[in-house]
Amino acid sequence: MSSSTAVSYKYFYFLVKSKLPELQHPAVKFEDVGGNEETLMEMCELMIHLRHREAYQNLGMLPSRGFLLHGPPGCGKTLLAQAVAGELELPLLKVSAPELVSGRSGESEKKLREMFDLAVCTCAP
Repeated sequence: MSSSTAVSYKYFYFLVKSKLPELQHPAVKFEDVGGNEETLMEMCELMIHLRHREAYQNLGMLPSRGFLLHGPPGCGKTLLAQAVAGELELPLLKVSAPELVSGRSGESEKKLREMFDLAVCTCAP
């Protein structure tokens, strides 16, 4: 079985076993986000890695493939993610934590791996 067939099968299995997560194309930009200017500047610096990958490759470096936002509920993580997706004109795969969390051992990790596979298959440029 080729790797593309394996990925397609995993994607099909994921769709059959669970509901399809919502794929969004946010129109939010950084000028729409108010609040902490220091945080917005850090996000702009992180986006350089995603926008100008060729500069890092010319230096023989591997640019980061993304970043992880963390913080307490209500601090603006989702809005920042939507702004990054809007600035880069990328789709956003929206998933809530209860869709991933399971009581059985290893099930949450499996769902998370499947979600990343789905994101790569449907959202990656």
